[in-house]
Amino acid sequence: MTTAVRMSLSLTPTPAPVSPTPTQWPGVIWALLIGTFIARAAGFAFPFQSYRLAELGYTTHVTGAAIATFGLGRLVGQLTCGWLSDLFGSAAPR
Repeated sequence: MTTAVRMSLSLTPTPAPVSPTPTQWPGVIWALLIGTFIARAAGFAFPFQSYRLAELGYTTHVTGAAIATFGLGRLVGQLTCGWLSDLFGSAAPR
């Protein structure tokens, strides 16, 4: 079985698709990027938080409450940013 291949010779080149530069991104994209960066940077300190609080003399109850609060805030932040990215991502012009 053979298939025919149609070739066309055009004298004018087809322009390459243009992707937006970072300065053209909407403000909501920048907000989500910055928020994600802050959350990732704070997440880096999470494993060391209990050692630092113990070093400062806090009790295990206070240390546990601080770690639980940090984890709860991280959960709420991830759910909120996910919801916002779905909301604004689906409304983006194509």
